[in-house]
Amino acid sequence: MATMALPLREMSVSVQQEAVSAQMAYWKLAEEVANRRFQVFMWVKTRTLNASMGRLIERQRDLIRHLQDRRVSQLTPEVCGKLATDLDNVVSLTNSFLDDAHDMPNECLNVWAQRLEQIADLNAHLDNFAESFRIASDEACTSLLADMADRITADVQVAAD
Repeated sequence: MATMALPLREMSVSVQQEAVSAQMAYWKLAEEVANRRFQVFMWVKTRTLNASMGRLIERQRDLIRHLQDRRVSQLTPEVCGKLATDLDNVVSLTNSFLDDAHDMPNECLNVWAQRLEQIADLNAHLDNFAESFRIASDEACTSLLADMADRITADVQVAAD
């Protein structure tokens, strides 16, 4: 089971790296804007950050596809706890980047609007996975949910008979 979690954890780190990369590109652009440097440099930096956001989106999508794999449900509570922490880091870094990016001038935001929306949507999806893994890592909570599911199933069967 640990071998199953390894690719997920590696992908999580990859998404974290892309979020940091996007944030670094943001700060380089922010410096250009603050110094009111040549428009050509600002145009190039804006497009560079746009490309960085595209890579972040692709990594987020890849991670989500792997998290939707049915075998993930076979992970141990300990591994689920680690994945929850990894995903919390992804969400936190990405939220930080999104907060910073929205502070840029409208000329920049107009270029990125669609990508920022995609990143935010995918990040919310990853946050949901993190919450699911947090719940799965809590054995008492998992047992309680399983018991509730059994009772609901039994009630439905009784009502159907």
